[in-house]
Amino acid sequence: MSATGYKDESDIEDATHRWGINSFQIPLPSFSELYLEQCRQPFFVFQIACVALWSMDEYWYFSIFTLLMLLLFEGTVVFSRTRNISMLRDMMGKPSKVKVLRGGSWHTMDSDCLLPGDIMSVSRNRLDPDAVVPADLLLLSGKVVVNEAILTGEATPQQKVGVALRDKQEVLSLKRSSDTGDRLYVVFGGTKVLQTVQEPETHPKGIPKPPDNGCVAYVIRNGFNTSQGRLVRTIMFSSEQTTAATKEAGIFVSVLLCFALAAAGYVLKEGWHDPKRNKAKLLLNCSMIIASVVPPELPMNLSLAVNSSLHSLSKLGVFCTEPFRIPFAGKVGVCCFDKTGTLTSEDLILEGVAGMQPPKDNAAHSTLDSPANVPDPSVLVLCGCHGLVNIDDSLSGETMEKVALEAFGWTLSKGDISMETSGRKRKIVVHHRFPFASSLKRMATVVELADRSTSGAAVSQFMVLCKGAPETMQDRYEYTPPYFKATYEYYSRQGARVLALGYKELPRQQISQLRSMSRETAENQLKFAGLVVFRCPNKFESATSLKALKESGHHLVMITGDQVLTACHVARELGMCSNDVSLILTAKSSAGGGGSGELEWVSPDESERHPFDVKDTGKLSKKYDLCISGETWRSMATETIDRMMEHVRVFARVSPTQKEQILLCLKAKGHYTLMCGDGTNDVGALKASHVGVALLSGVFNPDDEERRRKQDSVYLNKVGGPTLFDLQLRDAQMANEEITIVRLGDASIASPFTCRQNSIFPITRIIQQGRCTLVTTMQIYKIQALSCLTLAYCLSALYLAGIKLGDQQMMLSAMMSAIFFLFMSHAKPLNTLAPVRPPSTICCSYMVFSVLGQFAVHLFVLVKAIEHTNPHVKQGWVCSGDSVNSTKAKEEGLTAPLCSGPCEFIGCNGCIGGTCVSDRDPDSNFSPNILNSVIFIITAIAQVMIFAVNYRGRPYMQSLTEHKPLLYSLIVAVALLVGVCLEVSTDFN
Repeated sequence: MSATGYKDESDIEDATHRWGINSFQIPLPSFSELYLEQCRQPFFVFQIACVALWSMDEYWYFSIFTLLMLLLFEGTVVFSRTRNISMLRDMMGKPSKVKVLRGGSWHTMDSDCLLPGDIMSVSRNRLDPDAVVPADLLLLSGKVVVNEAILTGEATPQQKVGVALRDKQEVLSLKRSSDTGDRLYVVFGGTKVLQTVQEPETHPKGIPKPPDNGCVAYVIRNGFNTSQGRLVRTIMFSSEQTTAATKEAGIFVSVLLCFALAAAGYVLKEGWHDPKRNKAKLLLNCSMIIASVVPPELPMNLSLAVNSSLHSLSKLGVFCTEPFRIPFAGKVGVCCFDKTGTLTSEDLILEGVAGMQPPKDNAAHSTLDSPANVPDPSVLVLCGCHGLVNIDDSLSGETMEKVALEAFGWTLSKGDISMETSGRKRKIVVHHRFPFASSLKRMATVVELADRSTSGAAVSQFMVLCKGAPETMQDRYEYTPPYFKATYEYYSRQGARVLALGYKELPRQQISQLRSMSRETAENQLKFAGLVVFRCPNKFESATSLKALKESGHHLVMITGDQVLTACHVARELGMCSNDVSLILTAKSSAGGGGSGELEWVSPDESERHPFDVKDTGKLSKKYDLCISGETWRSMATETIDRMMEHVRVFARVSPTQKEQILLCLKAKGHYTLMCGDGTNDVGALKASHVGVALLSGVFNPDDEERRRKQDSVYLNKVGGPTLFDLQLRDAQMANEEITIVRLGDASIASPFTCRQNSIFPITRIIQQGRCTLVTTMQIYKIQALSCLTLAYCLSALYLAGIKLGDQQMMLSAMMSAIFFLFMSHAKPLNTLAPVRPPSTICCSYMVFSVLGQFAVHLFVLVKAIEHTNPHVKQGWVCSGDSVNSTKAKEEGLTAPLCSGPCEFIGCNGCIGGTCVSDRDPDSNFSPNILNSVIFIITAIAQVMIFAVNYRGRPYMQSLTEHKPLLYSLIVAVALLVGVCLEVSTDFN
């Protein structure tokens, strides 16, 4: 393997053996293989063991019914998995034809033959507009414009340039996310090529020119190692995390097992000394008591709740690749937002250029020149220093740059040529571009300005045009006006987006010399060309949504790359700030005008100053909204940052890496975080948060989405657990057929959640749905705990009396529970956010005391019911040993004390000379009696009460009276049980 591609077949075979072919080899197992895999799942094995236990105690109908439902449900799950795998395989499409350099010459090959180390040609496929880049590529020469929405959620086309233009002294990083700007040279797999431009002067030596006039690239990753491969893996395997196998579930089951072991131990102890007890049957009964407190349907019930949320979110245009994060949204306490494109609109307004004229009337800042009066150097910088591209006669790129170009009457043609449409009709040809780098906060172009002299002769001038953040540009000028800082701070304080402009003229030289110029040389000794001022209107929904989040007790944080004064103004304008005054942490100015190294808090208008002491940050945050810049952050110790992080309201001028660090730090503090952003710079933070939401461009129409889904029907099932009952089975089948998490075009790998509405309004809906799911999950845990504990006691009491529940009784109870859980999982969240978050863990005091308190009530009722029922149980008591019946004693005139047995039971007429014992076989078949009936009826009523009492309802979801299906099912159950008590139907009883 070398920079000229593979030349020998042996090298190709070795590379193929090492890397594999370039395709998503998604195996399609047979139905029987998948079915066997499902049957090996731990909870399924446990369920089968439970069925075996019930059948051994002669619950034949219930056992057969349960077993059939288990097998049938597993069959539907396997069928769904098979269908989804087939659809996912179809989504991958067929290999495309690409030009690959093998053996020193170009060959047309299938894209699945690509290997890391191959040299291929990148070109736009006009015959197939949906064609994507087949592998991750390092661009060696030329320029490529791609759509990376699948990676970042940002639809703005991105320019990639050949690595030959990079400074050869710098180390190249091929990581997918990097602050170094090395993404500029990598074309990621799964992205769409919109345009290619060859640059013969940078064409690699030793490589023939591609026959399709494409750009030469080096394959660095193939198959599942590519960016598209990572997304496919995410879709395929994220459902594995939607199970109940969590730490809390383990604690939950462990606590229930303690109660079950105690109950089973008592039954074993009492029954072991009874000579009439079958020891094997006794052990079976004890095993059933233990098994009764481990709810095998728990994973399915939890999955039903998540499924319902997925379905609701998909209707809103919100897609989720990691469903297990939905309950996290209900726990969120800190909501972080990017500013530009997320809270503010991208429809910028160019107000003019400031700084080209000195201040008037002793003002500290310079006045603003309207676009019609902007000086020529400023116009050249704004129209020649940009990253716009012309794709099919349509201008694509950053909105700010398009607005500037159109405001001054310039257009962009193919070949990176900006042209003036009127007046002198000048042209600016871009020969070399230093793209915007978040670490440098600026960009530059090396251009040739074509003009005409006063005599009409054509003249040209080489120039460097540069623009960037004012605080980084001021060190780039050969002379900085004294009013520079005051001017940009004045407009930033008003919420405007301000960029500093600079340029310099270059002597005549070869184009190759221009292209080899280093960035440091190009961006040095610039002439000041003004400060361009843009207004960024806030999005209509931003203030309303932020107000709802603030009123619901969420801590709002802005994390942006914009200037700190602009960020503070926008945060206050949108209502994110809680106090009247903001303070910005800055370096204290020294007598010489520079920073002294000490930090202080300063208000935006510099009317208030406070010394910085990390110990006082908490107190200060109660009176002021605190803001910090990325530059100040870098000068602080890690320990200091950690202590003040959760008190800061605005983070400005931060890099993508710093954004990620902020989220990680907040998570380390124990906060559940949400991050909402819309661009490449937010990817790291989106992944670091508990709930990352990427906003896609465009407007979402639910009706169009519903029609599209009916036509496309590419659905990926995220339900993982089996159930015992046919209603849950039917609901799961519907989920398999109707619920989709993502298609490859619906989501990006930028974040777990992708929203197809370009506003933050869905954030409130995600949190509402998350709270609803979280509350439902807590309800399920409480209900399962109470039901299992109640059943364990009932079984214990019955087994001690030599009685058990009937087959039909078990089936009726199970069906009621299934129906209640089914309807409960479909509860809808309210349209408002409550100011108090719901309990986030089952281990909190509220949950523990609630379960113990309710169980105590149910236990008291059951104990008293058994006490009052026992005297009426017709056990058939008889005299034992040599004792004689009291009636016979009277006939024979015998006198002796009556027996000391339980003669209060009906059926004992008194015994002479012996003890009274029951003639009931404790291991006999089921036969109904008053004790059995009372326990069943009370247990069933308790089951209804458990659901009714523990259904949380408002303020997080529909109340019980609003949730009609659950309400009516509970009413029907109560009516049925009342009918049983009144013996309305003797046959049914």
